[in-house]
Amino acid sequence: MDWPSICRKRLRAGCGLAALLLLGAACELPRDNPLDPRNPDSRRPKRILIEAFVNMHTGEPFDQYAIEALDSLESVYGDRIAVIEYHRNAGSFITPLHRSENDILYGRYLEAAGSDNRGVPDVFVDGPEGRSQGASSATSVFIRVQRMLLPELTEPGLFSIEAVLRRSGSEIRPTATIARLGSSDASGIRVRAVLLSGAEAAPAGRVASGFSESAVIGTLGAGETRTVALPAMACDPASVRACVILVFNDADQRVMQSEKFQIQ
Repeated sequence: MDWPSICRKRLRAGCGLAALLLLGAACELPRDNPLDPRNPDSRRPKRILIEAFVNMHTGEPFDQYAIEALDSLESVYGDRIAVIEYHRNAGSFITPLHRSENDILYGRYLEAAGSDNRGVPDVFVDGPEGRSQGASSATSVFIRVQRMLLPELTEPGLFSIEAVLRRSGSEIRPTATIARLGSSDASGIRVRAVLLSGAEAAPAGRVASGFSESAVIGTLGAGETRTVALPAMACDPASVRACVILVFNDADQRVMQSEKFQIQ
């Protein structure tokens, strides 16, 4: 029986994983698929993470300008970006959407950027390296963030992220499978998850409402895949919308890939 010919026909017909595993013993599967981590030329489209630290209760329009710019960026770039709003207290201006984890992450970003200049709005693109603080108008925020975003969109995505989100009552427990694509190893790798919700004060469905402690992956060799179970995150089942899982470097907090998973 001509097994290689059968393999090629089954592959062209889009056969399932089980069939591929059964046939794998009889023929060598091609490794030119750009999505196959074992292909040294593998890559995925890079999904850029935009994180905005805001306070909607300052009585000033600046944060609203940033929110409007985020709306426009999502409209233009769709699923090429993932957007998270971290609402935090700013001086005497208090927001009910504040979370202590927001301040912790903000502090880490400022430390990695070598800055002690705090304020809102403060927008980061793929971690602390790309930063736009303040707002004179929605257009000015859009232009400044877009200027940082465009070069990142041309970069290859050298990680893939798959996830299973298990819901149990008011908790969601994500399991993430991370693969290193391309031909080089990566070190200092961590992965974390952020739940996104909609709220009356911020209905867009991108407000950070739950966090997982980051899981250490460490070194991930070229073509290697690792699955990690992240801690459960408490959530309001009525308002939770999605979960963003991101891969970042522990040394400089740079985000190297992110994916957004809708929660039904």
